[in-house]
Amino acid sequence: MRRSASALCFVLTGLLFFSCTTTKEQAVDPNFLGDYEPIRLENAMGWVTTFNKEKPKEIELYFVPRTNRVEMYFRDLQNRICIILTPEHREMMTDAAIQFMAEQEAGKMPDRKANSKNCYSQAICSVGWGVAGVGRVTEKSKLQFNYEYFNDKRPYFLMKALPAPDKDEPDVFSPTVEVYFSPAQLEALYEILNQEALQALIDELDERAYAY
Repeated sequence: MRRSASALCFVLTGLLFFSCTTTKEQAVDPNFLGDYEPIRLENAMGWVTTFNKEKPKEIELYFVPRTNRVEMYFRDLQNRICIILTPEHREMMTDAAIQFMAEQEAGKMPDRKANSKNCYSQAICSVGWGVAGVGRVTEKSKLQFNYEYFNDKRPYFLMKALPAPDKDEPDVFSPTVEVYFSPAQLEALYEILNQEALQALIDELDERAYAY
């Protein structure tokens, strides 16, 4: 009887340990939306400036379900650029865009030099760059949301990533990245990147994946 009680105690202890271990291993990352490959989204249209001259720029967008991040790719001068937007970055961008649109419609936007003191918001983000492709990455670029007037005397929403050191070579810095959006382009970008639209893509994949 004593031997049986000891065995039972051992089994229960093992089950308790296994249960705790399993629970810990099954902890879900809130940013993990599905075990799927990156999804190519509709291209967005924006603007860049080259030697003080505005130039339209088509932007490739990819949604990464495993991290709930969006990667924005485009070429600026000699570099191919990638800006990585987390859910927090996208929410911050949405809030800034709402404020920009309200001020723009009300006509309360002074023509001033955009800087860190007058931006709508700012955060730290990852930026990749390289000539042939994205070969370098910094995880410490300061991302700012602001606006600037173009030569046509109209304000454009500004997404700006400031130079920061390469994560592997601290002496090498990322380029300054500036992307502009008109109000219409900003609305189109939101339609692509809002979380409900991204979740709908995951729901469609789940329906196809788990259909039986």
